[in-house]
Parts: sequence; C-alpha cells; structure tokens
Amino acid sequence: MSKCAGTKQRCYTAIARPDPKFQEIADAGWVPSTPRQRAATGVCIGAGIGCTADTAEAGALIAAGKLRRVSPFFVPRILVNMAAGAVGIRHGLQGPNHAPSTACATGVHAMGDAFRVLQRGEADVMVGCRCWRALDAQWWWWWWC
Repeated sequence: MSKCAGTKQRCYTAIARPDPKFQEIADAGWVPSTPRQRAATGVCIGAGIGCTADTAEAGALIAAGKLRRVSPFFVPRILVNMAAGAVGIRHGLQGPNHAPSTACATGVHAMGDAFRVLQRGEADVMVGCRCWRALDAQWWWWWWC
C-alpha cells in the first residue's frame, strides 16, 4: 500500500512521519534527559481523521476480491493516535499519551486535554497540538498550536 514499501516508514502513514518543520520541541528548549523527566513529559496530539487514502485503497482491494493484498500495516496506518505515539517515541517522552479525534474541534480538545493532564498533576510537561489529514493524499495541512 505504501509508496515507501521496503523502508521502515512503510508502517506509518504520513501523519506519523517526521516533519522537518516540526521544531516546537527544540524551540521550547525542553530536552528531558533523566528518566523522571521523560516519564513526566507527555503528548496530546489530536487528528480529525486517520489516513483516508489508505482506507480507500484497502476498500478498493477488498471490493476487487484482493483481500490478501491489503497490507498488514493497514490498521496501524489508519489509527488517529499514530501521530501522538510517533512524537512520544521520537523524542523519548514516556508520560501520558493521548489522541482526541473530534473533527474540527480536535485542536481545542487536544490543548484542553493537555492542560487538564497538567492540572491533575499527571505530567509536568505536555506537548499539545493537532494535525489534519486532507482527503487528497497529495495535500497536507498542519496547524501547530
């Protein structure tokens, strides 16, 4: 299914791949270096919808009777929490990991949920934002809060 088949990125949808413009964590100057700091730093990244291109491609394969051609990475690729998980893994953040999915309100919910995690004392630092995947596989819009 993936155009990057044969690479380790094949199991990730573009929502979870590194974005070279994503510098917010580096700009914040927060680099958790101790196990305590990593455990107290969480991620809350919401997405309105998973990868619709992958879903459409899998649907077409199934409709054509080619069920066995659907990638074993299909389910992980369409999960909304892939972005939050990938950021947590990439930056070694081991605190709470949350991924709201509420369409156009996702960004507000992600920031509010991140705030409530801090308010309850479940984490000392939270990375909070949203990402949106357009219906066309060629176009991406990212809003970083």
